[in-house]
Amino acid sequence: MFCKEPNQRREKRRSAEQLSPTTGTLSEPQVNPPGFLVWNPSKGLPSMVHKTFEEAAAEAIRLAKIYHNHNFVVMESKGHVRIKDA
Repeated sequence: MFCKEPNQRREKRRSAEQLSPTTGTLSEPQVNPPGFLVWNPSKGLPSMVHKTFEEAAAEAIRLAKIYHNHNFVVMESKGHVRIKDA
């Protein structure tokens, strides 16, 4: 759910960080080594994690030269959430 008010977003973020991962809800993200993804919104999900922004940007440029008129977004992974089986 998206909130229009900044305070509502902050409140939702704080409450999510306090929930337990064993309940199947979001917990505070764990810190990962940096990773960068290249995403084409019209084609599907990213499939590779690049170690640096420069590598991901080079891949986005390479793909854009092949697939004209498509957008390629470089995104940084900031953390992950995993629910452990009981």
